[in-house]
Amino acid sequence: MVMFLLGAAYAPAQETPPAGEPAAAQLAAPIPVYIGMYVNRIECIDLKQGCFTADFWVWFRWKDESVKPLETFDVANGQVESKEGIASEPFGGWQYMYCRIRATIFESFNLAGFPFDGQRLSICIEDGMREVEEFQYIPDRESCRLDPGIALQGWKIKDVAQSVTAHKYTSNFGDPSIDPTAGASYSRFEFTIDVEREGSAVSLSLKFFWTLFVSVLIALLTLFIKPTDVDPRFGLSVGGLFAAVAGSLVVASSLPDTACLTVADKVNALGIATILIVMLESVVSLRLAEADRQKLSAKIDIVSFVVLLVLFSVAALLLIAT
Repeated sequence: MVMFLLGAAYAPAQETPPAGEPAAAQLAAPIPVYIGMYVNRIECIDLKQGCFTADFWVWFRWKDESVKPLETFDVANGQVESKEGIASEPFGGWQYMYCRIRATIFESFNLAGFPFDGQRLSICIEDGMREVEEFQYIPDRESCRLDPGIALQGWKIKDVAQSVTAHKYTSNFGDPSIDPTAGASYSRFEFTIDVEREGSAVSLSLKFFWTLFVSVLIALLTLFIKPTDVDPRFGLSVGGLFAAVAGSLVVASSLPDTACLTVADKVNALGIATILIVMLESVVSLRLAEADRQKLSAKIDIVSFVVLLVLFSVAALLLIAT
């Protein structure tokens, strides 16, 4: 099935060592193995659990019959749920094998920009048998693809890339015959998908912060109530405070426990602080009214409304824009 997705290009032949060079020099060169991937589906991007589900085809093309890359590869940053469609179709002097994988991939998501964030989804394939000095992946870039029908709910795909690196393990894994400080490096193929939030900053702000915006507005509007009307003046502000706190908890519930302050945390903290300042201003205004200084009290209320509304709006815009 995947054969129809592959190009017919052959890998470039290895250079022949100069005459008279020892045969051991030929063995020193790592065995080249072409690797490619076709991603069928990406599902369940879960920021709280730090994982997503991927369904993909992976194939290997090589010439050295001493290696079996389909049998020795592993999904380095995930757990394979199923492996099916395993097939071998040698052609033109090449060994060729492929299979279909469904795996849960674990990812360390960058949450600082939430909910205006972009994320990088990586699927890492690594050979677990031979070190990088013996075995080397080469990305089959011309044939690596995302299925055109992939739709990520709430996300849009920005970019796709493939790369190969040497991943080093700084341990001998308990083998006394190996220097524990030397470690070992293995060839790792990485298929990356960059995604970003679907929707404009305005729509995302309304979706995640509409409760907060309404709560702040209600608290600010209480500044037009006479400070001597204690119940509505303070009651509405307290209600707005509880609504703002509840909204922030709902947003936080979709994220893991982390010390990182997200944009959502900062905007929610700004809104709660604004409501608290409104309540503090109401206390001052009440004191002035009780001291027969109603005009000054009313003037402070109006000025506070304008200043707090402008400061909250500008600060929220700056946080969202950055």
